[in-house]
Amino acid sequence: MEVKDKKIKDIKISASIIAGDFYNIEKLIKETEEASVDYLHLDVMDGNFVPNITFGVSIAKKIKSITNLPLDIHLMVNNPENYIKEVIEYVDILNFHIEAVRFPFRFIENIKEMIFTKGLKVKVGIAINPITEINFLKYLRGYVDSILIMTVDPGFFGQKFIENMLIKISLVREIVRDCDDVFISVDGGINDTNIEKVIKAGANYIVLSSFLYKGNIIKNVEKIKSVIQKVI
Repeated sequence: MEVKDKKIKDIKISASIIAGDFYNIEKLIKETEEASVDYLHLDVMDGNFVPNITFGVSIAKKIKSITNLPLDIHLMVNNPENYIKEVIEYVDILNFHIEAVRFPFRFIENIKEMIFTKGLKVKVGIAINPITEINFLKYLRGYVDSILIMTVDPGFFGQKFIENMLIKISLVREIVRDCDDVFISVDGGINDTNIEKVIKAGANYIVLSSFLYKGNIIKNVEKIKSVIQKVI
């Protein structure tokens, strides 16, 4: 299914730095900045919600101190409420998994109240596993700023893009068609051979991981941008 929507013209690129040389984080971020991406993507995994452990949310504070790029954080964790207070002052987009929250309306309102009280400008987003149904999204219209569609099963980078997720991207785009400022994000297995289909399906926020950090980062971003330019 292809969505021909003229509003899909401002495509953002986010670099998932966990796929790079994270042991030399300052060098990694500098090289990523030089590639002219729009955001840095931080994957926080707890070893429970997903079968892997990355870094804690405290790393966001360190990263924020060495870059001017906005940060989006992806909480692949159970009990995300235990992480938010520690990270919210350092990120620009905060994504939590809908599968990990029992009462999403209350949860989102609590986050927004915290954002307002602290005088912050943080987008609130939800992440959705590949197998998760999306009918509930029609009830969350106006509550979230970003919908992160996982195009691989979360937990490990380097996985193959799930082609059937193109259907889900299109369906999500239809649900929020008149919500111009909502990011339709995709994360998992995105590269220069499938990004055209992903954008045509309706995505406007692309998380790059393994593809970005194999070889020359700048050239890899240029490849992605050249495809984007052709599509839009």
